[in-house]
Amino acid sequence: MLRRLGGYKADIVIAKKDLSIFNRKHNNSPTEFYFDVLYHLIDRKLSDSNCEYMLYLSQRGNNSLSDFQKAVDKTLIASHTLENPISYRLEVVPGSEMPELSIIDYLIWAVQRKLLKKEARYFEALENKYRVILNLYDNI
Repeated sequence: MLRRLGGYKADIVIAKKDLSIFNRKHNNSPTEFYFDVLYHLIDRKLSDSNCEYMLYLSQRGNNSLSDFQKAVDKTLIASHTLENPISYRLEVVPGSEMPELSIIDYLIWAVQRKLLKKEARYFEALENKYRVILNLYDNI
């Protein structure tokens, strides 16, 4: 069903948990790690000042809107997006209220399955639904 569903493409950023990279690059800070991944996910993608962007974060654990806002603001500053201001709204949503997030969860799961179990059939079935897959610390 997802193969035939139109109107979406996924951008995926992979950041494997590597303690030496986490300590060296992110100063042992989950906030810095989160910012780095988010930076790579939205860098140069939010650039049309005639568009209003909606960014959703799936509510898991203790995700907060203020942390999400800080990370997005920091990302926009670092990627120089604020030179041409854009309009955007952020929302932290429970998956039960936004079933569309299940699509991205499935796409991420398919990439994970390919990387960890070397089982490519799920990934290959949806390969045309990925716009970008960026592996920050390794090659796929």
